[in-house]
Amino acid sequence: MSGVTDLGSRLLRAAIDHYRRGWSGRGPFRRCRCTFERLESCSVYGARIARERPAGEAIRLIARRLRRCRDLSVYAFPGEASPAGAGWGRDFDDVERASDPRAALLALDAELAGDGESPAARGAVVRAAARIATGAAPHRGPGELLVRDGWRVAETLERRRDIRRGAAILIAIAAATTVLALDAPLIGASGALTALGAIALARRNGLAAARVVRQGVLAGLELEVEPPITHPNESAPS
Repeated sequence: MSGVTDLGSRLLRAAIDHYRRGWSGRGPFRRCRCTFERLESCSVYGARIARERPAGEAIRLIARRLRRCRDLSVYAFPGEASPAGAGWGRDFDDVERASDPRAALLALDAELAGDGESPAARGAVVRAAARIATGAAPHRGPGELLVRDGWRVAETLERRRDIRRGAAILIAIAAATTVLALDAPLIGASGALTALGAIALARRNGLAAARVVRQGVLAGLELEVEPPITHPNESAPS
């Protein structure tokens, strides 16, 4: 069993190394930017976790990190009146809405620590969450989370939504044509399932775009003076 586990770990490390050498920042990934790129990027995190943990656990943690890269995104909205106006991903919602932000920050930090995140990454996330909780713009620069242009993110999500909707329609037409012309119900059923998957992804993109746009509109309605930072847990955790 250990031999199978070792083989899985080696294959996982090889796959990550292949991505980092040949695909990162190139081809379909040329426009992709990592929320943690100024700290420990997702591929660097994945390579480290693949060395430190068994293959099955490493794959689970890498999948969680990739989701976190999206849901811990931070956005600014250039052109809006408020320098404090910002948007954020879903993983910051619990802190932003919490009646006890300090407890929510500690819970978020504990979750990150449990997933093997580095102290630097944990500190950057906690600092960003603390500023979101107080209504302040997130820090920029080295050692902080990447701050994306919210309007461009919304445009990208809307474009992906439209592409996936179009793909779903084409797949559905192809599946229906196959069933009618070749009497192949299994092929038609697989095509229908693929189309439904594309529709689900399109819906997710649409909801995410609407969320970012809504945050941008609210940013334009905020006061022009950035609120002071008073949260007791803004510094990086030890």
